[in-house]
Amino acid sequence: MRPNGVWLFCSAVLIVAAGIVPSVSAVPATPSAAVTLGNDALATAGCQISGRAVVCPSGADLSGADLSGANLRRANLTEADLSGADLRRANLTEANLTEANLSGADLRSANLYGANLTEANLREANLRGANLYWANLTEANLRQTDLYRANLYGANLTEANLRQANLRGANLYWANLTEADLRQANLRQANLTEANLTEANLRQADLRGADLSGADLYWAYLTGANLSGVKWGNTMCPDGTLTDTGC
Repeated sequence: MRPNGVWLFCSAVLIVAAGIVPSVSAVPATPSAAVTLGNDALATAGCQISGRAVVCPSGADLSGADLSGANLRRANLTEADLSGADLRRANLTEANLTEANLSGADLRSANLYGANLTEANLREANLRGANLYWANLTEANLRQTDLYRANLYGANLTEANLRQANLRGANLYWANLTEADLRQANLRQANLTEANLTEANLRQADLRGADLSGADLYWAYLTGANLSGVKWGNTMCPDGTLTDTGC
């Protein structure tokens, strides 16, 4: 049998090669307290852990759990209660979080690439610097959520509630925000290039310095929105006209 230190090193190399974590340094040489507590919390909630796969029963109670840095790649967390949970730097790549409760959860720098968050409750969650590349957030509740500098490239936010959300500096390139509620949202310096904002509600939203190049604002509501310093370019206005100077 190989010594534990060698086994952990080889495992780390294999995991990095698979693209699960960004670097070997992200894999602790020995299990950290956070990871141990996370696994205990998953087991207590009735989740089954087998290698990289985590399967939790529908509605699993993980409220307040310490899952920081946990590997939850492709985990099934449907309808799970993760309210107030610590998910900082957690790997939730392609995880199924349909209708999950993540209200007040700490997801700073978490990887949610391709995750399914349809109808999930993320109200007042902290997603600063989180990766939501191609994530599905259809009809998700993101009211007052902190998405500062989050990566939402290509994310599906159709009919999502983003009222009063902090999206300052967020990357929303090619994001689908059809009929999304963005009232009073902070979108300062956000990248909305090629974003679909058809029928989105942007009343009183702060868009100062945002990039709306190629964005589709057809039938969007802009009453009271702050559009100072917005970058325009082949942008479709609410009335269907294209502009390079402003709607």
